Amino acid sequence: SPATAGGVVGRNVFYQIATAAPVVSTSPPPYTATGLPAGVTVNTATGSITGVPTATGTFNVTLTVINVTDTATKALTITIQSPPPVITSAAAASGRVGVPFAFTVAGSNSPTGFAFSAGALPNGLLLDPATGVISGTPTVAGPFNAAINATNATGTITSPLFIAIEPPLNAPTFTGGRPSSAVQGSAFTFAPAFGGSPFTAPFRAT
Repeated sequence: SPATAGGVVGRNVFYQIATAAPVVSTSPPPYTATGLPAGVTVNTATGSITGVPTATGTFNVTLTVINVTDTATKALTITIQSPPPVITSAAAASGRVGVPFAFTVAGSNSPTGFAFSAGALPNGLLLDPATGVISGTPTVAGPFNAAINATNATGTITSPLFIAIEPPLNAPTFTGGRPSSAVQGSAFTFAPAFGGSPFTAPFRAT
């Protein structure tokens, strides 16, 4: 049987110890394996190594087969990798034209790279493929639908990302002029007019 085998955390693995000559059942049992990954065991009667590994790593396993004639051993290296990444960051973000923007695409299972795969990022924003950080200063308002890939040694997953960029926040301007006169003791009303929106502070008279 091969000298190497692989698997993924959380997924079933199977390896069969095979021999050139028939193995006759003996006491002790004919098949043993030491150094197996956690969650993986050997069937000492059939030589089947099965289970669901619970941790990543490279495991140096010693296989032993016994029959009435002799004992044989072989080294087996089992490499257990992380499952494909899962993107755990929010599926939506927002920003404003002219204001610096930063958003981190985060994932579990140790992603090693990120890539923009479909749709469009807002003008002025870039994705760092090593860190998953989307940053820059957006220059155009609007809704933007993108798709981001996260990759590790096992596979790639794609997740949608919606980014809403609001128009620039313009400074308010006074456009209503000034009242020409008022009469002492008489009711007075004046409605000033302002340009620029949206307004984020209360109106005050000084």
